[in-house]
Amino acid sequence: MKHLLLVVVLLGLTPTLASARCLKFEPVSVLLKGVFVSKSLPGPPGYLSIAKGDFAERVLFLQLDEPICVKGNHESTFNSRTQTGVKELQLVVPLGQSMVLVDKRVRVTGTLFSGLMKGHRTKVLMTVKGMSEDLTKQ
Repeated sequence: MKHLLLVVVLLGLTPTLASARCLKFEPVSVLLKGVFVSKSLPGPPGYLSIAKGDFAERVLFLQLDEPICVKGNHESTFNSRTQTGVKELQLVVPLGQSMVLVDKRVRVTGTLFSGLMKGHRTKVLMTVKGMSEDLTKQ
């Protein structure tokens, strides 16, 4: 009976543990793991089609190992909406960031913010403060 009670208690904690994985928007710094990807996408002026005259734009992404949620901040004008099931983030990297890690598993630290403009390709973006190859097993 004690084992059954323990199982029920642990199962009851599962939603709490999952909600604890919900990250916060800037200024809180976070660490995420995934694959660093570079894509060529349509840029200005229309962000619709390179074939129809939009400039090709190199856009950097982090494809996450597992989906995250980011809790909205009701006091923020721009980061007020909670985002769930986020599997890919657009990365805003410092000028001169080495591209040697493209297509590799990485650990990225930075702050999260909401996508608001045409050039923002995902609902959540990350301003990168640091990136290194992730040598741990997935």
